[in-house]
Amino acid sequence: MRALRYLLFPTLLSASVAVAWAGFDAGFDPAVWTFVVTVGNLAVVALLEHALPRKPGVSLLTDRQSPNDLLHAGLLSLVGVPAGQALATIAVVTLAGNTGAAGPKLWWPNHWPFIGQLVLLTLIADFFDYWKHRAYHRFDALWWFHSIHHSMNSMHALKAGRLHFAEGVIRYLVVTTPLVVLGAPTELLLWYVLLQNFLGNLNHTNLDLRFPRFAHYLLPTLDNHYLHHARERRLQDSNFAGTPLFDLLFGTFHDPTQHRVESVGIEDDPVPNGFFAQLLLPFRKLMPKTRSKAPETGAMT
Repeated sequence: MRALRYLLFPTLLSASVAVAWAGFDAGFDPAVWTFVVTVGNLAVVALLEHALPRKPGVSLLTDRQSPNDLLHAGLLSLVGVPAGQALATIAVVTLAGNTGAAGPKLWWPNHWPFIGQLVLLTLIADFFDYWKHRAYHRFDALWWFHSIHHSMNSMHALKAGRLHFAEGVIRYLVVTTPLVVLGAPTELLLWYVLLQNFLGNLNHTNLDLRFPRFAHYLLPTLDNHYLHHARERRLQDSNFAGTPLFDLLFGTFHDPTQHRVESVGIEDDPVPNGFFAQLLLPFRKLMPKTRSKAPETGAMT
């Protein structure tokens, strides 16, 4: 049983990738198939949570916020991401018009092997995502949007989609637009989104995933992200990136084997319980001061 817990992460991720690849190879509509395999991955992870829970007694079926989690995920997909795509398109077209170019220059190394291109894209995306995520924790104007995601008493698979729809807009503008400007192929962007969906489900689950210690320095492990969701502020302001590289480089990495997470969420949580109240919270709670910074020296452990 112990070995199974170590094998779950690579098995689930590999199986999800294999199923996605098979569907694309069979000619299925990319947008529809991306949705299908993402939901399928989520369903499998959610079912396994009940068989091998990290914390017994935690269930998305008994969590009163689960309906809100689903509503946030739906609004993110149906409104946030399309709005981000539209604004990004306007930005790219405007940039091209101002520079006299017909479109974004193809600086992308299309001659590289697919895996090499995917690794490069992930590193670039993670760099921008790291600073975006760190800004969420630094400035009130952004934190109140992001606080919806951190407002939870327990972790389970549905929490990956518990994001204010505005985060979809911001993410597309900040993370995806630079990749489009660089000329990253659409197929590559699709695979990046898929992997982020799979990893998001696995990084918020209550499934008892186990990792060797070295993996926390190389991979986006559940333990790394669980630490990021700790109620303790010092731990919450760490492990921002998908992969640990930029947290290690910029001193915000915490080794989850060296810290005990007693509980997750936000101290004195200001996020209301109602869905529409949660949507309106950022617009009602903007503060004139920046959110206090957690210590940034000696953060690497």
